[in-house]
Formats: sequence, C-alpha cells, structure tokens
Amino acid sequence: MQKDNSPTLLKYNINTDPPNVHISGDNNPATAKIIIQVTADPNVLCKDISIEVPIGDGATDMYVTSPLPTSSCNNSDWVPSNEFIPGMGGDSNDGNDSTFLYKHTNDGYAVDSDVTFTINGTVNDQAGIAQITIREFSTTIDDGNYQIRPMTHNITKAGEDAFYLNSAVIVYIDTPDVPAGLLDRYRGFQLNWQSNGTGFKLYIGGTGGQPIDLGTQSYYKVSAGLAIDTTYIIQAQKGGDYLYLEYTASVNTPDASFTSISANKATDLSQGSTKILSNQQILARSTQVDPSYWYATTDGFVIANIFPVTQSDLLLTNEITIATIVVNSISFTTSSIADSIGLAYNSLSIPVRQGDSFSCFSSDSNAGPGMTATFIWVGLGTGLPSPTVGSESDKQLVQKIKDDMKAIQHKRKQKAADFITAFESAFDRKLSGDVKEQLIKKLL
Repeated sequence: MQKDNSPTLLKYNINTDPPNVHISGDNNPATAKIIIQVTADPNVLCKDISIEVPIGDGATDMYVTSPLPTSSCNNSDWVPSNEFIPGMGGDSNDGNDSTFLYKHTNDGYAVDSDVTFTINGTVNDQAGIAQITIREFSTTIDDGNYQIRPMTHNITKAGEDAFYLNSAVIVYIDTPDVPAGLLDRYRGFQLNWQSNGTGFKLYIGGTGGQPIDLGTQSYYKVSAGLAIDTTYIIQAQKGGDYLYLEYTASVNTPDASFTSISANKATDLSQGSTKILSNQQILARSTQVDPSYWYATTDGFVIANIFPVTQSDLLLTNEITIATIVVNSISFTTSSIADSIGLAYNSLSIPVRQGDSFSCFSSDSNAGPGMTATFIWVGLGTGLPSPTVGSESDKQLVQKIKDDMKAIQHKRKQKAADFITAFESAFDRKLSGDVKEQLIKKLL
C-alpha cells in the first residue's frame, strides 16, 4: 500500500469536548472527547479512515491505557474494523490499542455524506501536547490511484485552574489606583477581590444575614462610605463549590455600636457629643387629654408640659390645669394656674423603664380652651412606645384621680358659691346669674 505526503483529500474539522482539555487529578479522573467531523465530497473516493491517538502516562500521550479509549461513528456507511493495515497506524503498538480504523461500505467508496467520528477516553495526569494522526486511504474520482494520506492535529492538555478567592482590597472611589488602609469617615470606597468564580454574594455584618447578590461582579461599591468598622464576607461560587473570604473595613475614629454597656466606675462624656435622646414623639396634646395607655419598648422619659394660650380675649381667670402620668400604678401630677394678669408654665418628667406600662391624661377647672397639656415621649435610642390596653388596676387608678380632680374642683366652686350667697345675705341683695358666675370664677 503506497504512502503519500500530500495533504488529505477530505476536509476535517477537529474539536474537543470540553473545549479546554484538563488532565486528571488525584481521585478525580477527567474525561474528554475528540470530535472529528468529515465533510462530504463526492469527488473523493475513500476506502479507509484511521485515527491514531497516543495513550500512556506521558505528557505527549492523550489517554490512559486503563480503561482504553473507545470510538463511535454517526454514519452507518462507515463501520469499525480490527483489521491491521500497514501504514494506517498501530504499527508500533500491540494490536489497535490506540488506532481506530473505519472502513467505507458504500460501493465505489464515494464520500457523498458527512460523517463524524468521536473518540472518548480518560485523560492522563500529565500536562502537555498530544498529537493525533488521521490517515485516509483515498484517491480522486478521476484518478483511481489510492494512497495513504496522513494529517496530524495537536491537542493541549492542561491542569484545571484551581478555584480561588483572594486579594481583597479597598480603594477610594476618587483615587481608584491607591489601596486604602484606615478609611476616612463617610468617604466613598470600593471593595475589590480576585477570583475565578462565576458568581458572587456579599454578607455585611449587622444587616441580618441576608446576602447581596452581585452576580458576576467581583467588587462592591459603598458610595456613602462608613461611620463604623464593618465586616464583609465574600462568597464565591464555581459550579457546586463555594469559597468565602472575610474582610473588615476599619474606619479612622469610627462610631461605636454596643449591644450593652456596663461601667463599674464613672464614665467620662465630657468630650465630644452624645446622641442618646435621639427619639421623640408627642403622645397627646389638648386642653382635655383623655386617658391613653402605652407600653415602653425602650428606656425613656414621659414629659408633661402645661402652658396657657396667650390670647387676651379668652379672659382667663385663675384657671387650673392638672396633668397626670401613671407608671406601674404610681401616679405623678403637676398643675398650673393662669389668669388675665399672669401666665404660669409647668412641666413634669418621669423616667420609664423598658417593659413598663404608663398612661397620661389631663383636666382643667373650667373645661375651657385657655390651657393646653402636652405629653411627650423622649426615648433612649430608637424605640417608640406602642399603644396598649391598660390594666384594670391602672384604669381604676386613673378613674380615681379624675374623680378626685372633679371633687376638688367642685369643692372649690361650691366654696366660692357659698361665699357669694353669704355676701347676698349680708347686703340683702340678689345678684344676677351672670354676675354670680363671674364672681365665682374670680374667687376660684
């Protein structure tokens, strides 16, 4: 059988699956396919096609010897054969260990349809370049002189890239080329890292454990900067594998955040400023505040303020307003008096512990619009009180205080009325109802 060094007559397209061939690792065998697509050419007559693949343990071998590679074909015009044909490969091997021979069964051997040959095997554990050889026993339709025509193709085997996640670093947004160590407060920055992962998530300390899905983005931007030290945990994913990297961003003179503080000795707050009383809410404001009940979700203070309305046409006359705060069935009361020539203000501040229930209400002597009571919550931290249903004992105490207020007001009014009655008797003169009412108000 005659050999020829001229190019093959048929056209071959050779690929691998996967496209990048990786060598086997310890306890991790890697398989790969060599896919040889042959384009139909009716002007070419071909009796045999052989594919020689080097096998063994060397860097220039493609597959291991155990298990041996296998082959397949997608066109029934071509059938595998164990025949040994000199010059078609396998000359230096024992049998056809690395050579796959396919014979053309069509009469006349015209290649009038495409055919794909596939070699499948376990890649050995040595990186390198393996050379496969394809040979065809062919001629042109107008020649008739069959010859062996070889071609070669190189396949690169490489070690699989190790999955990595490292080199986390922070840079300022306005100076992206300079790594930042100790961060300036509230200066925008970007956290960068290096990884060959295909997807990333970011966990941020103090945010409840819910990650930010970054997709394929291998950086995270914080435009507003930070006020406190913050820990970031980067999660990288590649296939079914995950890697994690922790990075703590440290802030120059950061804000401090504590879950609890216990001072055995005095704590000096003389330097700088504090923001403990950062939460305020008006609970009620009116000339007559009906009882309302609250539950303290944090420590704080309830403040009652009484102040008069200053319009002169209200003709305020010795008007008394009483504001009451009840905490855990203990009542605290303040009062204020206003008349047309003097305005008096008054307030009351009561500390309330987290978990306490409290109520507040007010009343005035004339049920008029002259005095206003305001109840304010000032919390330590961010907690606001929540409305609640008062206990039976609290309700009874509130009702008793209201009844006492009315009794005192009625007693004062009755005392003034008795004085006017005595005045009428002394002068033997009856006063009109309007005049008596004005006198009573002045005497209250």
